[in-house]
Amino acid sequence: MVISVNNNVTNVVLSRYSGREITIGIDSSKTNSALAVGDETGKLIDIIELNGSGDGTTEEAVLKLCEKQRQALRSIFGGAHVAAVGIEDIITKNNGQKESGITVHTSRFKITAVFMSFIFFFQETFGITPELINNWEWKHAVLPEQFRSRDIKKGSLEYFRSTGSKYGNYTDDATDSICILKYLCSKKGIVQAYKIREIETPKIPYRMFLMSESCNMDLTAAQLFEYNSSLNLKQNADVMANVIGRSKAAVSVVRTADLRFEDIYGYCSGAFKHREDNLKLIVLCGK
Repeated sequence: MVISVNNNVTNVVLSRYSGREITIGIDSSKTNSALAVGDETGKLIDIIELNGSGDGTTEEAVLKLCEKQRQALRSIFGGAHVAAVGIEDIITKNNGQKESGITVHTSRFKITAVFMSFIFFFQETFGITPELINNWEWKHAVLPEQFRSRDIKKGSLEYFRSTGSKYGNYTDDATDSICILKYLCSKKGIVQAYKIREIETPKIPYRMFLMSESCNMDLTAAQLFEYNSSLNLKQNADVMANVIGRSKAAVSVVRTADLRFEDIYGYCSGAFKHREDNLKLIVLCGK
């Protein structure tokens, strides 16, 4: 079995995510399986591929490959906190050729063995059952229409190539896994928001505002944060400013119930048509 991390072959992969919360999208197959690893917000960190094309094609060889894969996964994910896993559900494909019961069984056995090996690994190691992701569902949700056609065999790869992404130089298994991860995060409501965990000393000057959740201010380029209700408004803003640095913007949605009266009266800006359950905390650094 050959292990690749971010398109580079490596012999040994020790724990890369110890102490980190991660999300994983998996495209499993009889030969090359790919895992897209994202951080707690779903942002892509690594692409890991486990290629067993040279390990033999018998049923015994496939079972041995599954064992090797689980050993590698134990090393790679040791000490990590796995928040969510999605794996593309398996289907039986008709290759257009005359098939016998034994050829169908053999093909089905191999792909099912690898598929279930991944599921058992995450159940036994992390106590989490991977979400089964339907092939058509993730394609419909992630890929533009022209790349979802059944006539295109490698739609996700062609899509990444069309955008000029570096992932256009990866395998279609890798790009499928990226799309599966993206769909998983959307389905689970995982957003790319920085989690504010603890108090920090402010390092740079900044301005902050509380605005209506429906405000029309352009925040498309702003860094998104997950508000920590155990800290006060300024403590959250301090962390946001420290993370984004100068000449940038940050935004977080905060429940009105988590604010003090002095916060509301001191920092609210813009028009409010009615009492709102949520407000947007906006932090601006620089001039």
